[in-house]
Amino acid sequence: MRSPRLDYVDSEIYDVLRRYQGPGQEVYDEAKKRVGLYCIMAKYNAISRNR
Repeated sequence: MRSPRLDYVDSEIYDVLRRYQGPGQEVYDEAKKRVGLYCIMAKYNAISRNR
């Protein structure tokens, strides 16, 4: 993993979310759900940062 940045690609975001939750198959499913929410929040945060 790269050091923390604002330009992670989707696969890196997924890896961060998955690792944060720990081991196990259910973690992969939960990380997939959270990536969508993360993308929505990142979109709105980007708008705030560009003002």
